[in-house]
Amino acid sequence: MGKIKPIISVEHAANWYAGNYLENPNNALREDEKLLEEAFASIENLKKEFAGQKITHRQFLDLVKEKGIHQKFYHYRKPEPNDCPICKAMGIKW
Repeated sequence: MGKIKPIISVEHAANWYAGNYLENPNNALREDEKLLEEAFASIENLKKEFAGQKITHRQFLDLVKEKGIHQKFYHYRKPEPNDCPICKAMGIKW
């Protein structure tokens, strides 16, 4: 039997998405203030449109992708390798 997915409010899911995707350090677009404001406005519109409904994280992520918000405002940027001398001495590779 699979793990039961938590059902949360759309407001909670929107905050989860903003924190884990839009404000993620690996989001290449996070530095662009104007674009980030537009992204938060789009998320706010979703919150208003689906206010009071319950949803899972996966369903919200699918909704954001369906609306084109994810593609427009989130671009993964691979972290730069760490030049830590201790990591190199221990043989830890990136």
